[in-house]
Amino acid sequence: MGKVLKKLIYSLKVRCHKTSILNNILFLINNYFKYKSLIKSEKDIDFSSIEKIKRGNSILYKRFTGDSLDWNNLISYSEKMQYAKIFDRDKRKVDLADKIKVHNWVREKLGNEYLIPIISYHNKFSEINWEKLPENFVIKTNCASGDTIVVQSKSKLSFFKRLIIKQRIKYSLKTDYGKLLLEWHYSQINPKKIVISKYIDGGEKGLTDYKFFCFDGKPYFCQVETDRFGDRKVDVYDMNWNKLPWNQQGYLSSLNVMNRPKNFEKMIEIVNILSKSFSHVRVDLFNLNGKIYFGEMSFTNESGFRKFIPEDINLALGKMWNLKMN
Repeated sequence: MGKVLKKLIYSLKVRCHKTSILNNILFLINNYFKYKSLIKSEKDIDFSSIEKIKRGNSILYKRFTGDSLDWNNLISYSEKMQYAKIFDRDKRKVDLADKIKVHNWVREKLGNEYLIPIISYHNKFSEINWEKLPENFVIKTNCASGDTIVVQSKSKLSFFKRLIIKQRIKYSLKTDYGKLLLEWHYSQINPKKIVISKYIDGGEKGLTDYKFFCFDGKPYFCQVETDRFGDRKVDVYDMNWNKLPWNQQGYLSSLNVMNRPKNFEKMIEIVNILSKSFSHVRVDLFNLNGKIYFGEMSFTNESGFRKFIPEDINLALGKMWNLKMN
C-alpha cells in the first residue's frame, strides 16, 4: 500500500506542480512516508552518540544515493558533507542557519542594504494578526529548511488555504530538522520562531535565485534557479559566466544561456565577504533589476544526498573542499 501511495503522490506532483496548495499537502504526506521507515522517533536520536549517528547517516545515504559510505575514506563532496554534518560543530553555523539571527551576521558585515526586511516574528501561529499583515508577504520558520510560503494575495486566501499554511508552519516548529537528515546545526537552533518577511515581487516566475558554491572563502560556481513558480530550471555557471555542463539529479537545465547580471561582480564581492573563514558554504542571493538581496547561507547543500550529473563532478568538488577530518 505504501509503494502505491508514493507512486500516486509522485503522479500528482507531476500533474499539479503549479498548484502550490496541493504541493503543501503533498509535502506533509511525502515527508511522513519518507522518514517513517528510517526514523521511528526523534527522541531516539542523540548527537552525542557518534557511532549511532554514523550508522543512521549511512542508512540515509544509501537510501537517497544508492551508494555506501566508507567513513575511513571520504573523498567526494557528498561523502565529505556527511562528515561535516556530524563532526563540524562550528557554533557560527547554528546562528547562520537561523533565518533571524543570520540577519545580524549580514548586518555586521555589509549593513542593511541587502537584507529583506522582517515584518514580524512569532512564537506560535495563533499570535499572528492576519488583519495587520500586508496584502503580500513571505512566511516561514527560522529553524527549518524548505518551508517558505509566498503569499501573493492575502485577501484571496480561502479558509482551506490558511489551514494548510498553518499546518505546514506548525509542522516545522514541532519538527527537529536536524534529526530528520542528521544535520547537527539545525537541531541547535533555539528559540524556534515564525518569521514573516516583506514580499519582493519577482513577477509571475518569481525571483531568480543565485546560489554560490564557496570553498575557503571564495565562490567558484553559481547555481542559478529560474521560474520557481512554474517550469523550474536550474543551471550552473562559473565566475566568468560560462555555462557549465553539469547539474544535480532531478534538476532540469534551460536550453539557453542567461544574461549575466550587470552587477555580477558586486554579487561576487558580497559572497566573498560572507563566506570568508568557512571551508565550504553556499551563499544564496537574489538580484532583481540590479537590486541585490541576501537569501540564506547553507552549510549542508541538499544534505549531500542529491547526486551530481555527471558523477565525476562529485569527486572534483570533493577535492576543492579542504575539510579537516580527524
